[in-house]
Amino acid sequence: MSTITLTQNQISKQTQVGTTVSQSLPFYIYAVVFASFAIVVGLIWDISWHTSIGRDGLFRLLTWLRILVL
Repeated sequence: MSTITLTQNQISKQTQVGTTVSQSLPFYIYAVVFASFAIVVGLIWDISWHTSIGRDGLFRLLTWLRILVL
């Protein structure tokens, strides 16, 4: 039976090959996923609001207030 001796440099190369490097995703990926999720939830909320309560008069009031301010 023969013995294999490894130097420190060879050991570090072996450990680097076997390990995986974990990198985090960029911030804008999280922002895009969150924005997409918020859009979907907002659309579902708006559709369910209009089917259960109906068209709201607050939008008309805010439109007139905006015209008054401008």
